Amino acid sequence: MRRKMLTRTLACLIASGLGALGWALIERRLPRVVEVEIPVLASGHLTVLQVADSHMLRTQDWLETFTQSLDQLDPDLVVCTGDNLGERGALPTFLRSLGGLAKRPGVFTFGSNDYYSPVPKNPLIYFGGPSIAKQRTVRDLPYKKMAQELRERGWTEARNQSALMKIPMKPSKYGAGKQATVAVIGVDDPHINRDRMPAVPEGWDQADLRLGVTHAPYRRVLQKFADLRCDLVICGHTHGGQVRVPFFGALVTNTDLPRQWADGLHRWFESQTYVYISRGLGASKYAPIRFFCRPEANLLRLVPKQ
Repeated sequence: MRRKMLTRTLACLIASGLGALGWALIERRLPRVVEVEIPVLASGHLTVLQVADSHMLRTQDWLETFTQSLDQLDPDLVVCTGDNLGERGALPTFLRSLGGLAKRPGVFTFGSNDYYSPVPKNPLIYFGGPSIAKQRTVRDLPYKKMAQELRERGWTEARNQSALMKIPMKPSKYGAGKQATVAVIGVDDPHINRDRMPAVPEGWDQADLRLGVTHAPYRRVLQKFADLRCDLVICGHTHGGQVRVPFFGALVTNTDLPRQWADGLHRWFESQTYVYISRGLGASKYAPIRFFCRPEANLLRLVPKQ
């Protein structure tokens, strides 16, 4: 009798595990748009579309089609926070996926998977802290070509750089349309220690929006953005934990932030700086799963402060 109970229990566990794995493989192909309202402006209304962590493969029609469809959201500004490539040879697919978004005002920075192609990793290393195992030296992804292509499309580079942008605002219930001044300051990926905070652009204090951009949300970087009085910092990298437990949330963040900061909108402690962390759209080809953590693009509706 006891042996039969143990056999049934083991069979149930195996079936549950296989079912969870099957769903995780399906869920990664169910991207959605998450809309969030953030009160950071003095007046007016700006819509910012964040595209994060595509990890695009050479052939990935479903993700390419979904990303192209985001142009229908009619954002005022597109912010791409990196980890765009999932393997060598995927740059044409990623650029094609931008579709009409590439014709809109845009800002970009890079993550580690814009420099280095992914490699298999033991998933248990994530429980010991950020997944920086061996320092790689050969940058085998076409990051220079990608940066050039994005700049030629008119996008503003924020890899350890800052800039002042003029973004048309649409008329809304928050006021008539006008041209907003957006001061952007960004860093290259802190996850691989490429971050160097630049000087703020001229006109920083008078800007309608002071925007910080980084791929990975590490404490040292977020604190610097807050010290500069950024209104909003946009990040990706965490995948929202990628695997989440119902009623518990993310297990890891792959940064030095607590797991409660794996995704979503947060206020950086006592500062006036908001931080938004996206779950992103993709996953490494060596871990192509999402569990209770649907992939997402993010439409950030920036509205007047209360």
